[in-house]
Amino acid sequence: MKIKLIKNLKLALLAGAMLGSAGLRASAGALPSPVILPPQSNPYGESYGQWAADWWTWALSIPTEINPLSDTNGAFAAVGQHGPVWFLAGATGSGSISVTRNITVPEGKALFFPILNTLWTTGPTDPPTTIPDILSALAGVTADATNVSCTIDGIPVKQLKKYVTVSPVFSLTIPSDNVLGLGAAVYYPDVDEGFYLMLAPLCHGKHTIHFTGSNTDLGYALDITYHITVAAY
Repeated sequence: MKIKLIKNLKLALLAGAMLGSAGLRASAGALPSPVILPPQSNPYGESYGQWAADWWTWALSIPTEINPLSDTNGAFAAVGQHGPVWFLAGATGSGSISVTRNITVPEGKALFFPILNTLWTTGPTDPPTTIPDILSALAGVTADATNVSCTIDGIPVKQLKKYVTVSPVFSLTIPSDNVLGLGAAVYYPDVDEGFYLMLAPLCHGKHTIHFTGSNTDLGYALDITYHITVAAY
């Protein structure tokens, strides 16, 4: 059994819910405030947890050389994207990780990403572990996270603990060339827990998403910035 930690962007979307407990307020002449969907919602027909499982399927299906998690400048942000929701990636590794990416997103696309997330994968030769034991281990990693923050266009997202998401149990068919360095196999059961956000489609123009997170015990500190241009395709 393996616990694989991924440090990632994430935002959430739902009609009528504004960023933070008081909401994001647009100043005079500013772009309309981004909207985060509530974590109890089912944006585009799926729960936050189901989107988290989809995020892992996306992230682990892409070869390492062009994987958005390995991307240093945003060149691979569009790889593997389809449907109404675009995924944003954070980074893998240990130590202090700081990445700035410049990307273009088509108008009308929601953004889903983790600020920090942890995947428990079970390979074909791993000993069995109960789902309650897996959930307990993942909850411990999430609880030990520090410096978890996210700003959208300079405005902080408040009460991020509300966005802790646990996926349903799911299966991953992982190819040999994957960003986590796992062997090619079908992995089951797999479970994810992390801080996730779903952001409603941003208005046309330029936006910035910045997020951070760390875990002293696991030895990482993450600092990711996305400069996003929303444009018609």
